Amino acid sequence: MRSGPVLALCLALLAPSRLHAAIARPADVIVEVEANVSVTAIARWERAIAAVIPGLQLPGQDQALGVMARLIGARSLAGIDLNKPVRLFILDPKRFPNPAVLVGQVVKLGQLKAALVDSPAVAMKVRGGVVVLGEASALERVAEYAIASLRSSKPEGVRAVAFLQPIWAAYGEQARGMKTFLVGSGAAQGGGASAAMLDRFFDGMLSGVEQSEQLVIELGAGEGPPQLSLSLVPKPGSAIARFAAAQRPSDFSLLGKLAAQPASFLAAGRIDMGASVAGLLGLVFGSDGGATARAELEEVMRLWNGELAMAGELRSIESMSYEYLLTTTDPTRMLALMPRLMDLMGSGGMMGGQVKMKRTALPPLEAEGLSIVQSEIAYDFSALPGYVGKKQFSLLNLWAGWDQTVALTTGPTAKQRMIDLVASARRAQAPLLLTLSQRTSLLRARAGKASLWFWIDPATMPQQPGKPLPLPPNLVLGVSLGVSGSTPRLSISMLAR
Repeated sequence: MRSGPVLALCLALLAPSRLHAAIARPADVIVEVEANVSVTAIARWERAIAAVIPGLQLPGQDQALGVMARLIGARSLAGIDLNKPVRLFILDPKRFPNPAVLVGQVVKLGQLKAALVDSPAVAMKVRGGVVVLGEASALERVAEYAIASLRSSKPEGVRAVAFLQPIWAAYGEQARGMKTFLVGSGAAQGGGASAAMLDRFFDGMLSGVEQSEQLVIELGAGEGPPQLSLSLVPKPGSAIARFAAAQRPSDFSLLGKLAAQPASFLAAGRIDMGASVAGLLGLVFGSDGGATARAELEEVMRLWNGELAMAGELRSIESMSYEYLLTTTDPTRMLALMPRLMDLMGSGGMMGGQVKMKRTALPPLEAEGLSIVQSEIAYDFSALPGYVGKKQFSLLNLWAGWDQTVALTTGPTAKQRMIDLVASARRAQAPLLLTLSQRTSLLRARAGKASLWFWIDPATMPQQPGKPLPLPPNLVLGVSLGVSGSTPRLSISMLAR
C-alpha cells in the first residue's frame, strides 16, 4: 500500500494554505492590509492609467518601503522584498500605542538589521525567510498569525480589511457623538440638508456599521485599468444580509431598448427591494412623516419588478434631460400613481422643504398609439443655501406605459425624447449604441455578475461657474454593484472616453 506516503505528501502541500485559517485572528487586530504589487504590475498599471491621465507616475517600491517604515517607526526597511506579498496589521491603538506590525519576506537579512540599528523601538522576529517587524508587545500579539497569513496571499493587487465589530466596540460611542456634532453643525451652516435629513443619513451609515463584520477595499492589478472594489460583509441574519441575499445578476437587456440620445450617464440592471422597502421609506420620510406618500411610494416599489435602464444629460439642474424604462406588473396603476407622488412630494418640498416643486397637468399627448401623460414641473431653489444655478425653472415630465413597461422622459426636449424612446423600446427603431468605454465597462459588470451598472462622464456633470472640477478631460467611470453570497460589492473602474 502506497496510500500513506501519498496522503502525507498531499497534507504537506495543503498545510501552508490552511495554516492561516487554523490560527485565529487576534481580537486586537482592527485593520489588515496586504500589498502584492510587483515592479511588473506597477508598470502595467501606469500604461493603463496613461490612457486616462497622461504622464501620471505611480509611487515606486522605494517610496512604498518609506511609507511602511514610518508606519512601524523604522528609519528604513532596506532588505524587504516588495516583489513578494507584504502585510500590515493595525492593532487597537487604545491598547497598543505603536499599533502597526509588518510582515514580509526578507532577501538581505544583514542589510535589514543594519537599517534597523537606529530604530531600537522596532522588534524583529525571523522565521524561514519571513520577517515580522513592530513594537515588541504588538509584534508578540500578532506574530504567529502574521507569519501564517503571508502563506495565503491573494492575487496581485492591494487589499485592506477593516474588522468593524472591534472598531465599533472601541469607538462606537465616539462615532455617535461625532454624528450629533455633524448633524448640528451641518444644519446650522445650511448647504441644503435639514437636521432631520442629516440625522437619518448618519443613522443609516451607523446602522450599516453595526450590521456588518468587515469592510473590504481592493485595488485589482489585472489586465486593463485598475479596478477599485468595496465589499461589505454583513452579519448573518441582518437587514443588509437579507437584502443582499435577495439580489440576482442582471442581463442588462433593458439597456438595449433605450433610444439613441446623447448621454453623460447611463444606468441599468435590477434591484430587489423585498423586505427592504420599509427601511428605505424610513430613510426617506423618517418615522413620523408622509403617511400617504409612504403608502403610495411603497405601492410603486412593489409594482416595480426591479428592472431598470436610464440615460441622460445633467450639465446643469435646470437643463437636465433624461429617460428611463422600468418593468412592472401593472403599468396602468403605475401611471396613475406617479403624478400623485409628485404632488405629494411637492406639497412638502424636497431637501427638507428648501426646494419647492409644483406640478401642473397638461393635456395627454397621443403618439405611437399611446396616451402619454404630460406635466410641467416648476422648481424653486431660492431657499436652498449655497445653490448657484438658476433659482426658478420648469421642466416637462412625460410618462407612458404599455405591456409590462413604464417609460419616463424629462427635460426641455422631453416630448421628442419620449417619441424616440417608445419607438426604440417597442420597435427597436434607432436604439442606443454604446461607445467603446461603455461596452468595456458593461462587459466587466457582466463578468462580475453585477446587479446594477453605471457609466458616468464626470466632465459633463454640474459644476460651479468658474470652479471646474480638477478631473482629467479623458476620464469616465464605470461602476457596478453586485453580490457574492451575502456580501454586497461595489466596483469602480477608471476608463478612457
